[in-house]
Amino acid sequence: MVGAWAKGEDVNTVEPAILTSTFTLLRRATWGTTVSATPTPVKKGKTITVKGTLKRVDWKPKNKPYVAFPKKAVLLQFQAAGTTTWTTVQTVKTGATGKVSATAKATKSGSWRLRFAGMSTTSSSNSAANYIKVN
Repeated sequence: MVGAWAKGEDVNTVEPAILTSTFTLLRRATWGTTVSATPTPVKKGKTITVKGTLKRVDWKPKNKPYVAFPKKAVLLQFQAAGTTTWTTVQTVKTGATGKVSATAKATKSGSWRLRFAGMSTTSSSNSAANYIKVN
């Protein structure tokens, strides 16, 4: 945590006022453009696979501003076509290189995404949605 202070003057007195505040600085998590859902189209009841790589910002970059974020819980989420609600289908963990692969049965057309819920040191991150048409 970092503390910050500002010094100002109260308009009703000549005494300076000191204001204090604290905040938490989080590292940014990202999926980048790594997420894909396949196959599309798919027959109803068949299995789809959603893959991606979770990374987070590296504050000591060596030509790589983002590094793999291993062994983190990730939600596989589905949004049926014509709706606005995301439903969690399952929870999986990223591997040693931040990669994750999740499978599910396709029952209706809609979008699939991966979601990292965040933690005390790192922000949450939703991947881009991938639409899969179910025949």
